[in-house]
Amino acid sequence: MPRRKMIERPIVDIDISQWPIVNIESLTETDQEKFQKRKQAVNLYITDKATLEEIKQSTGIAPIDIRRFTSRCLEYDEHGNLYGYRALIPHVKIKSYQRILPIPNMDESKSVFTGAFMKLLNDYSTIKDTIDDLYLKRNKRTVHEPRIRIKDLHRKFLHACTAAGIAETEYPFNTISKGKRALERYIKALHTQHFHEASANRYGEEAGRRARNSLHFDPDKRIITRPFEQVQFDGHRIDAIFTITFTTPSGNRITDVIDRPWLLTVIDVATRVILGYHLCLKPEYDRSDVLICSRNAVAPWKPKELTIEGLTYPEGIGFASEAIPTTKWALWDEILFDNAKAHLANMVKDRLKNVIKCDVNLGPVKMPERRGLIERFFGLLEANGYQRLPNTTGNNPKDIRRNKPEVAARKYDISIEDLDELTEILIATYNLTPHSGVDYLSPLQSMEQKISRGEVLRIMPIEEQQDISFLTLETTRNIVGNAKYGKRPHIEFEGVTYHNDILSRSPNLVGTKLTIFVNIDDVRFVRAFLPCGSELGMLTAKGKWGVTPHSLKTRKAINQLRREKLITIMTMDDPIDIYLRYLEKRAVDDKRSRTKLGHLQYKNKEYVLQQDNLSSNLKAIESDLDKPLDKNRSSEQITRKLRKTIIY
Repeated sequence: MPRRKMIERPIVDIDISQWPIVNIESLTETDQEKFQKRKQAVNLYITDKATLEEIKQSTGIAPIDIRRFTSRCLEYDEHGNLYGYRALIPHVKIKSYQRILPIPNMDESKSVFTGAFMKLLNDYSTIKDTIDDLYLKRNKRTVHEPRIRIKDLHRKFLHACTAAGIAETEYPFNTISKGKRALERYIKALHTQHFHEASANRYGEEAGRRARNSLHFDPDKRIITRPFEQVQFDGHRIDAIFTITFTTPSGNRITDVIDRPWLLTVIDVATRVILGYHLCLKPEYDRSDVLICSRNAVAPWKPKELTIEGLTYPEGIGFASEAIPTTKWALWDEILFDNAKAHLANMVKDRLKNVIKCDVNLGPVKMPERRGLIERFFGLLEANGYQRLPNTTGNNPKDIRRNKPEVAARKYDISIEDLDELTEILIATYNLTPHSGVDYLSPLQSMEQKISRGEVLRIMPIEEQQDISFLTLETTRNIVGNAKYGKRPHIEFEGVTYHNDILSRSPNLVGTKLTIFVNIDDVRFVRAFLPCGSELGMLTAKGKWGVTPHSLKTRKAINQLRREKLITIMTMDDPIDIYLRYLEKRAVDDKRSRTKLGHLQYKNKEYVLQQDNLSSNLKAIESDLDKPLDKNRSSEQITRKLRKTIIY
């Protein structure tokens, strides 16, 4: 028989240099000698360097075995890989045993049943389908057990055998275990063969997701080494319960718990530095929270006034914009999100692309491993901080650290203010702690070293720093008014009238469509532009709507309560105060209302801080006006900077 026909492929197509190799040191001396002779024989045969008789004389292997060994090397394993030299290892099987003889119909003690189970499944496909469908839950029209036990699967296997017409004297009924041990081996092999499907159906979607995604390996994935080249963003619900204090309509001050708050953070991939964070007290964070966190990561850090006794900032402060001045107003090139609804908002993607001018990478669905750095950070923050508190909920309901967290939160009055200060120090400490991912430097040390080596950062232009517009919503409104009834020109936005002196004195503008820009975090004012692009100025909400700071979401919540006639707002009433009183009334018995109330309390404190920062900025600008003009800076530039700060 021709040699080419024996090995079933042309000799010129066989490249033995690409075959998988064998670590012969793991074999016994006897097996090493056998393997080396087999390898020599196969190499000589394939490369056509000797005849079969010459190969037999030099290796002692008969021609029929030389051909058999060569055919084994050219087989493929269950993963589709060529066996190569692995097929020459002594005692290695490359094919599973297939029983040819009929299954004996007699007592087990007098017969051999090797391969009987697989022959049974091959002969009766309905039995095999029954086992596969029950274990993998493939038949969607059948109600399956959440995770069928082997003994229950074995019972159904025997019922399937009976339904197929197998007699009581035949296999598997004529064995002691009735085929149970063989069934267990088959199920183990079935799970291995359909690992993702079996994991998802038996151990939940999360196990299936991990099984599916762990197959993905991207050898071309780029390594991030430059600061601000790529950042990761995510939100994490803190594993602890906190309290707020409020006054009931009867005048009593009550301290009670709220829903677990959210922590949103931005982490730099190359250096592991936390660039910024934001605490959210709402039941679910939304697009505005994502944008506030992004703004906090770009704008320079401001220190907090710490009130907890013994709590101080670590040496070195712990925030990039303070420790490394060149990072102030630095912008990143790419941000990694998951597919949460708040991240998918058009406003979020628009601001990131147009304000930070970065790429937005949403990544694959249900694959947090692609954002493993920030997930790991949340784990460290919990282990080193929140889960050490008496009010911790632990990382699961059975966590031994969970010991009546709501009772502890009330007992020790662990408030949102405490959380705010604790989070600040925990993040600062993390940024100054050596990290294995950056060669055991601290994240800030790693960033400082990389920047000192000449890494160039993108910095937000100075003119944009004064008017950073992360939270601005663009929309249009028609100017309305009626001279007959004495109604001066104005616009309506979310049920509230807006105007300014210029608009009120311009009845000729009635019917004109204005483009307005709304800060969704503070809707007291909107900036209006005429169709030609000329600025009409800032329009102020009518009455008390234009006095107390409030967000667009709060405005919508108040309007909803008015429509449902749950609250009534008169002309001279402060709607935000009415809303707070409504929440305080419900907060006595309703945790969700307490959470909303806590959010408003926290936001009001943020507004006060923002006003303080604005005042300090104005003082700095005024001091600039008192100084002599710089050669490269005209009086017009200073005036423009002052005007922008005052207007918006």
